[in-house]
Amino acid sequence: MGIPKAPTSITDAINTRCSVRDYLLDKLDRSAVGSLLAAAVRAPTAVHQEPWAFLIVQDKNTLKRLSDRAKPLFAEEAHRAHLDRGGHALDHFRKPDFNIFYNAGTRSSSLAPIRSGHSPRPIAGLQLKT
Repeated sequence: MGIPKAPTSITDAINTRCSVRDYLLDKLDRSAVGSLLAAAVRAPTAVHQEPWAFLIVQDKNTLKRLSDRAKPLFAEEAHRAHLDRGGHALDHFRKPDFNIFYNAGTRSSSLAPIRSGHSPRPIAGLQLKT
């Protein structure tokens, strides 16, 4: 399991936090995805009863289609919520070459909790492989 690390202080965690917007184009192998999902389902939840569902997308064309469909929706919602503040903060969502996934080769998303016996709703225009 490795050597335990010393706990990080809250101040250190806040001060060393960063956003990553530069990803490799490589696809993660099935084993790596499995390990990451095994860790993800250990995240705390309110009563540890929520059913987990994840969507893993590694097809470059599907990721591009998702990005192209999401950009105007995100910009519209941000505008409606007055997050653009009248400036140009959301201009990059209008650029054809901007990809909301920052061109990552693998994308994982958790889906909304699924009630027992129900399946996740498909995204319009996209077919999910099982």
